[in-house]
Amino acid sequence: MIKVSNYLINPIGNSLHTIRKIFPNAEIIIDRFHVMKVVNKDLNKLRRAAGITDRQSKYLLLSNRVNLKPEQIDKLEVVLGKSECLKIEYEMKEKFREIYETNLKEKKGQKKIQEWLNHAQVFFGSSLVGMLNYGMLN
Repeated sequence: MIKVSNYLINPIGNSLHTIRKIFPNAEIIIDRFHVMKVVNKDLNKLRRAAGITDRQSKYLLLSNRVNLKPEQIDKLEVVLGKSECLKIEYEMKEKFREIYETNLKEKKGQKKIQEWLNHAQVFFGSSLVGMLNYGMLN
């Protein structure tokens, strides 16, 4: 008999429920890439809903701020000035990335993620919050 203690998962779709049924005692681990994929998808959806449709704004919003050149940051600020909701959601995305890239002890990291999740429930889709509540972030 094979014992599964951890399971790294692509959380998109209905696989979480199926994995939980097959491996009820396994710890489900959701990696940062898939969380950022959902965050960026929601951010892009909000960008389109705000009527901001040019490709450059999409690139600026979905890129990591630290990778942007000063003139790109200026253009990003113009885009963010068009929608307060978009600005808040963008800042939430950057905060999530920052938490992962900061060297934190495990307990402090979990606390920061939980604080982020508490705010994220308001701005991001229920799919993200449900996904994160269902498994552990890695």
